[in-house]
Amino acid sequence: MPRADFDPPHEVVGSFLEQDVQSVSRCEELIAIVDETKVATRSRYDSGGNAHNIVIDQGGVCIENDYAEPRKAAALSLDEFRAALLDWKLLTTRSRLDR
Repeated sequence: MPRADFDPPHEVVGSFLEQDVQSVSRCEELIAIVDETKVATRSRYDSGGNAHNIVIDQGGVCIENDYAEPRKAAALSLDEFRAALLDWKLLTTRSRLDR
């Protein structure tokens, strides 16, 4: 499994990608949600996963780690989050092909 290393204060994004997104199909699902939010066909997406909660709306993306003490969160623009998802998708696809 590839690693997603992010510098503070966005290290929560890396743990979210590794622990909750994991797969290419989940990346594609979240990219579609971001795109729908950008063009206002979706107003809000709120979901809990293995270790994180995520909220996506017109104002951006908020990811919270449910188990970190103290609680950790990251806020990103829709474009920043979309770019992170695309990078993760590429990394996981390459990792799968290298096996």
